Amino acid sequence: MGRFRFLQHTADGLVEVVADDERDLLSTSAKAMFALMVNIADIERNVSRDICAEGGDLQELLMNFIKELIFLYSIKNELYSDFNIEMIEKENKIIVNAVCYGESIDPEKHTLGGEVKMLTYHNYKVERMKDGRLKAILLFDM
Repeated sequence: MGRFRFLQHTADGLVEVVADDERDLLSTSAKAMFALMVNIADIERNVSRDICAEGGDLQELLMNFIKELIFLYSIKNELYSDFNIEMIEKENKIIVNAVCYGESIDPEKHTLGGEVKMLTYHNYKVERMKDGRLKAILLFDM
């Protein structure tokens, strides 16, 4: 199971994600993004939303997946804390279909610590570590 930790950054949200595999990387990165905004333990599984993203490689796929989540969050006014990820490779690209579980934002329940606007390309990287796990450095514009 993946883990994430917040790194020191002046104004934005800098996160290091370490994951066992590609699906875990996407899921853990998504959890980290929502954890920048709210305590994800407070998010219940009251709604589910389907999203799809694709990329030529894992780095592009992760960027596009996070963009789709930010779009979904902004138009539905919902927070998500659990993700069911399915991936397929097709014609030189990786396609992810995900189900996102969460709930509508409730100001009385969710204390938002900030709002993620986008995942930036600054310092963005995804790499395989020597032990086979994946590591990503993500800088979110808040």
